[in-house]
Amino acid sequence: MFYAEFRTVLGAGVLESHLLPQAKHIVVDTLLAARLTLEVEPQLSGAGAFNVYGFDLMVDAQLNVKLVEVWVPGHARAREINGACFELKFV
Repeated sequence: MFYAEFRTVLGAGVLESHLLPQAKHIVVDTLLAARLTLEVEPQLSGAGAFNVYGFDLMVDAQLNVKLVEVWVPGHARAREINGACFELKFV
């Protein structure tokens, strides 16, 4: 379903006022929680570089947004910290 159709199905303002703020909170909190565990290839790092992650979110019957998983591109890999390997995938 595309954005315009999703807005129509939900009704006026539900997406902007209720769902998008929840989604933003989930994405920001997830990236902040994982920021120390990610490495980027040296040639891809720098002020002009960025990574793209795919966030799979779902909406339940009560219009609560839930994180299903985060897709990490191949060039950003998990890093070992204090003997534990962290991956950015949540189910």
